[in-house]
Amino acid sequence: MDLDNYYGRRVLVPRHELIQSGIQELPTIRIDTANIRCYRCNYVTEKSLGALPRGEFYCPHCINLGRVSINFIMFQSQINLRLPNRC
Repeated sequence: MDLDNYYGRRVLVPRHELIQSGIQELPTIRIDTANIRCYRCNYVTEKSLGALPRGEFYCPHCINLGRVSINFIMFQSQINLRLPNRC
């Protein structure tokens, strides 16, 4: 994966996919006793509304951006500012 296109962005990848070193891994969803919180859209949802089979959860609020579930992680590469060279 060419990281030049992803500097500063949060990108979803499956949990089983290997990512390069030097990349910050971020959780996608926090599971509480009665609610889940999506770290992409920051909505809090009742567990019953975001429940999937096999005890997994997803965020129904940002489903139009692609499903975020506990089977994914987000990664964020460090920002690389490339300033033009001065003559």
